Amino acid sequence: LRKEIVREAKLLCMDESHFKLLDTPGKVGDFKGQLKQQEREWKAAFSKQGRKTTTGETEILVAGDEDMEQELTAGVSKKKIILKGQMWALLNPVAGLAMFEYSPSRATINALLLLENYQGLLMADAYVVYRRLAKLMGVNITLLACWAHARRGFLDSQDPKNPDPVVG
Repeated sequence: LRKEIVREAKLLCMDESHFKLLDTPGKVGDFKGQLKQQEREWKAAFSKQGRKTTTGETEILVAGDEDMEQELTAGVSKKKIILKGQMWALLNPVAGLAMFEYSPSRATINALLLLENYQGLLMADAYVVYRRLAKLMGVNITLLACWAHARRGFLDSQDPKNPDPVVG
């Protein structure tokens, strides 16, 4: 599905949202391992392009994982754990295709693996990961501001209970 969404797309929309997953404590290690595997896959894909990763690029790759350890171990009770992760959404509005993928973190690697070698317009919010993509992959991605966020700000400014002195 991901390949079909990205194939020949000129415009993609992407976002990530907090998502809680109830699981057993034994699975926590599996999620940590999944992130390491994703990092290895990214490095392999990068080397296929004839490039080597630098320490700085690897640090950028896992940026967003700072609080993962605390989040993965929070909420343990009755042999269950609530894993706080991210649900990544990828949409091709022209093809009418969308997909959702869970990850235990907001790390750059997640967006990188979803978009792979995409070149075109990317509508997303201001999360820094989207700017990192073009730098890491060296591709031509034009970032578009998220219209829903812009609209929300405009509507909030029209709130009669909290009038905005600039807009009013």
